[in-house]
Amino acid sequence: VTYEQTSLFPGIRFWFRTRKLEGLLMFAASEGQQDEFVALQFKGGRPWFLFDPQVSLSLSLYYQQDIP
Repeated sequence: VTYEQTSLFPGIRFWFRTRKLEGLLMFAASEGQQDEFVALQFKGGRPWFLFDPQVSLSLSLYYQQDIP
């Protein structure tokens, strides 16, 4: 999966294989109330990347095209 570089997002690339269409692949959060976090999950077999640094930017990317 490749999320292309834009003016707001530097781009990211992951390679992996799963057995399920839904689930959490990665999650990391700040200590305490976990206000700042990054997560990669699957919904309907498609990757969904979530990033919230609690500054002024919150990012959610959902891959909608078929993955080859």
